[in-house]
This record gives sequence, structure tokens and C-alpha cells, in this order.
Amino acid sequence: MARNRMIKPEFYDDEKLAGVPRDARLRFIGMLNFSDDYGVVKGHPTWLKNRIFPYDEISPATFKKWLQGLEEIRAIIPFKHDGESFYLIRNFLKHQSINKPSKQRNPEPPNTILSIPPPLPEHSGSPTEPLPPEKKRREVKEKLKRKERERDFDRLWPAFPKKVGKQDALKAWEKLLKDGELPPTEVLLSAIEAQKKSPQWLKNQGEFIPYPATWLNGKRWEDEIEVGSAGISETQAHNQLTISEGLKNVS
Repeated sequence: MARNRMIKPEFYDDEKLAGVPRDARLRFIGMLNFSDDYGVVKGHPTWLKNRIFPYDEISPATFKKWLQGLEEIRAIIPFKHDGESFYLIRNFLKHQSINKPSKQRNPEPPNTILSIPPPLPEHSGSPTEPLPPEKKRREVKEKLKRKERERDFDRLWPAFPKKVGKQDALKAWEKLLKDGELPPTEVLLSAIEAQKKSPQWLKNQGEFIPYPATWLNGKRWEDEIEVGSAGISETQAHNQLTISEGLKNVS
């Protein structure tokens, strides 16, 4: 039987949940509704899909991938009882106020459930050769960090004075991010603001302002900026100092 559950505002600020797909987050809310009053819900993928998304066509592979994402961030922890699958919703009792818990409940999870390690993330190696724990943790950390940097593009785009070719700019951003050549967003924003005042960008009402994708592909944040009619330039040392300070803040 489905139950009313409380979704606190903190749910939307949770950085770990933000790292899984949006539909996986909706699926997690559905698991709250179909769990018992002790935070345990049936874990069979088909059962969960039919309860939470009865009118949607979702492939089993996609649904299982959402499950794995929630398992990786420890939002849910799987366990078995008499050959059946169940999930413990971690921190369920921390966020749900259950005044009169129902006597009807699913099997109680084992006492050692919190020590069960999360599943390994998908990788290209042989399934019979799991990643070492330290490498697995590093990959998960890098994945979450990448998600955070991807959201930074939404901060950068409004700063460009010539907002043309957003998808091309996003592709350039993602390539720089993948290659590890993208400096902190604060450095990029600072460079754009400084270049907005340069003679080149002000000339002929902004005729020579580059498109965002061109600016990113050309690593134009590294340009030495000409200011004033005398052509006095900001020192490259100042630019390097700004980048170094930004890298320290995100390391």
C-alpha cells in the first residue's frame, strides 16, 4: 500500500542526488511512497517500475541503471530475504516522521547492512575483474566533480556579450572539461568581464567580439588584454596569478 511521505526542501539541495539522472530522483521519491514505515521497500525492478511509472514505457536496462545510480550514492542499500530482493532506504527515519508505524512491514534488514559496500560503477574492464576500491572511489569522485563543472556552464553563458551558438559553445566546454584544460569558472568569468572593456571588443559596437564557442576553443581567457588608447596591457603575471588562485580554490 502506498503511503504519504514528506519531501523536505533539503532533498533538492542534496549534491549526491543531483549526480543521478532526474528520473532516478523521481524514482527515489516513489520508493519512499511504496516503502513500509521502517524504510524498507521491495526491490524487484519490475515491481517497482509498475508501481512508480505505471503509464511509462521504460526499458529494464534503463530502470536498473537508475537503481544502480542510487545504490552508488548509498541512497538505497540492497539486501536479500528468503530469495527475494529488498532495499533499505538509508536515512529514511531521519527525514520521515512516523507517529504510528504500521504493524505491516517488509523483512527487517540485516544488522550489518550499513557495512555493505556500494556497487562498482560501470567500466570497460572485464566483469570478472572488479576495480580496486581506491580506483572505484576516485572514479566516483571524478564523476561527481564532472557533474558540478557541467552545471558551471549555465553560470558562464549569461556572461558572454554575444550569445550565439549555445550548443557549439557547450560542445567546446565539454571537450575542454574532458581534456582537463578548463580553468575554474571564476577565472573565465573574470577574463570575460575584463575583455568586455578592451578596445577590440568595444570597437564598432562589438563587431569583433568572438562567438562563445570560438572564445572557448581558442582559450581566449589566456589573451593579454589591451586597455586604454595608449595600448597599455595587463601583465600576463596577473592572469596567471588569477588562474593559480582559482585552481587552489577547487583543488
